[in-house]
Amino acid sequence: PADDLQECSNITYPTTPTATDNCDNDVLVTRDSTIFTSTCVDSFTIRYYWTATDNCGNTSTGEQSIFVQDLESPVFTFIPAVWKLTSGPIEVTRWPKTGEQTFLIGPGHDHWVDIRIVSRHVLNAIVVAEDARFFEHPGIDTQEILNSIETNFEKGRYARGASTISQQVVKMTLLSSEKTLLRKVREICGALLLEKLLTKDEILEWYINLTEFGDGVFGIKDAATHYFETAPELLTIQQGANLALVLPSPNAWSVGLRARKLTPFGHRRYASIIERMYEQKFINDPLRKAALATGDFGRPIDPEMTDKENENHD
Repeated sequence: PADDLQECSNITYPTTPTATDNCDNDVLVTRDSTIFTSTCVDSFTIRYYWTATDNCGNTSTGEQSIFVQDLESPVFTFIPAVWKLTSGPIEVTRWPKTGEQTFLIGPGHDHWVDIRIVSRHVLNAIVVAEDARFFEHPGIDTQEILNSIETNFEKGRYARGASTISQQVVKMTLLSSEKTLLRKVREICGALLLEKLLTKDEILEWYINLTEFGDGVFGIKDAATHYFETAPELLTIQQGANLALVLPSPNAWSVGLRARKLTPFGHRRYASIIERMYEQKFINDPLRKAALATGDFGRPIDPEMTDKENENHD
């Protein structure tokens, strides 16, 4: 504090000070855990600005510089670099059945699809199928985690996951496919931070451009072309629900989609997605009835259809 503040007490500092780096970018500052993220490469200096106020009404400003050089430190390596998703394409590695693939993807890339032109029907179907509380939770869904634990305990096996769309984006872009507790914790940390950096629509845009829809088809653009010979902006309610029903196990659950004749499991999952879309007021009752009457590629959906061969999908 300045000299004129010395005689007063109860000096208050801001909860979250502002900061910029030496690339003139705003820097995300999480004061409690001392996490600083910047798009500068190799090293950067954070200029940390604050204003102090005492109980006499006096104020004083200050500045502190923090030089960060070692981006291989535990803080930077443990938390996935989700800030890379805020600008331009990034290099991503995925592991389809054909083997490891590394490619460039992101906003501005030739193959990227802007969420603003994608049919809301398919977006709504994906959200209700994959992450019903996507627009409400902060990156992780604690209620879904509890439901998953209960279901898995009752069935005595891993039958239900709890990863949100935000977690899946972090995993698909920045983490490996290994199934370990450490990777899951990193995924959760990354998802919580990602929600602070991107809007919900921006996160969903990454998801629809990255996720697999079975048959080695990745991204909503290729899925619309491959299965329905149409564009993402023209997908109908029925087509959107058919694409959403394969998530999150596209290779196992896309059998009916590939054959253009849904399996009994496909009938049940399709019906569930349509009912959730109706409950969340994404569609009205006439559209709901029409979607159920023609959902199996023009044939009616039977939500009661059973087949022991497909019970493992539940």
